[in-house]
Amino acid sequence: MVPLTLATANVAELLGSSTAPIILISGIGLLLLVMSGRILHVSDRLRSIMQMDFTTRRGKQVDVLHHRARMLRVAIVALCSSIFSSGILLVLNVIGDMGLFRVGDLIIGTLLILSTVGIAIASGGLLYDVIWSLRAVEVEIEQYTEEKKTGKTPSA
Repeated sequence: MVPLTLATANVAELLGSSTAPIILISGIGLLLLVMSGRILHVSDRLRSIMQMDFTTRRGKQVDVLHHRARMLRVAIVALCSSIFSSGILLVLNVIGDMGLFRVGDLIIGTLLILSTVGIAIASGGLLYDVIWSLRAVEVEIEQYTEEKKTGKTPSA
C-alpha cells in the first residue's frame, strides 16, 4: 500500500474536486448530441416542406418548425454556456488544488449554478421541442383528414 503523502493527498483532492465538473461536461455533451440530432431533423423537414407546391400545408408546418428551431437554438446556446462554465470550473479547481492561487468559493459556486441553470434551460427547451413535435403531428393529421373529406390530394 502506498503511504499517504502530501503529493498523493493533493492528487486525491484534485480528483475529488474535478469529478463534478467532468460529470457535468459528459452529461451536457450527451444532451448536446440529442439536441443537434433534433435540430438536424427540423432542418431536413423544413427543406423537404419548402420543396412542396401546396401552400396550406406548407404554412402551418413551417410555423411549427420555426417555433421548434428557435427553441432548440436557445437550448443549444444554454448547453454550450453550461459546458463553458463547467470547463472554467474544472480549470479553476485544478489551479486552486495546485496551490497557484486561492479560488473563492463564491466563484466556484457561481460557475456551478450557471452550469446547472444552463442544463435546466436546455431541458426546458427539449420539453418544448417535444411538445411542438406533437403539434406537428396534429397539423399533419388535421390536413390529412381535411384532404380526405374534400377528396383532394396534393400533388408533390
